[in-house]
Amino acid sequence: MSSQQPQQATQHAGGETASNEIAELFRQAASMRSQPRLRGVTGICRFDIAGAGSWSVAVNDGEISVLEGTGNALRADCVVTCGAEDFLRILRRENQMNLLTAGMQGLLAISGDTVFAMAFLGSVIVAPVAAVPQR
Repeated sequence: MSSQQPQQATQHAGGETASNEIAELFRQAASMRSQPRLRGVTGICRFDIAGAGSWSVAVNDGEISVLEGTGNALRADCVVTCGAEDFLRILRRENQMNLLTAGMQGLLAISGDTVFAMAFLGSVIVAPVAAVPQR
C-alpha cells in the first residue's frame, strides 16, 4: 500500500504544475492588447478547467481582456469545460491532440455558441502567434 502513496504525491505535484502552467497561459493572454485574427469577433468565452480554475476571456473586435475566477458572474457566449491535464495536452498538441479530437473523445466540452467558440478557440488556442503584446 505504501507504494501507492508516492504515485499519488507525484500526480498531485503534476496537477499543481499543470494548474500553474494554465494560470500562466491566461496571464499571458491577459497581457495581449489585440488579436488581429479576432477582428470583427465580439463575445465572452469562459474556461472552466477542472483542477486549475475558471477564466473568462472577453473579445471586443479583436481586443482581449481576461478575468480570473469569475465563474458564472459574466454571461458567457460559450463555456469550455476540460480537465487541466487534457487542456495542456491540447495546447501542446501531444499525441496529435487538438480541439476536434479532444471533443470527440469527450475530453473537452463546449456549450453555448459553438460558432463563436470555434472562431475564438481557433485563433487564441490553436494559433496565438499573431497576438500583439500590451505595452
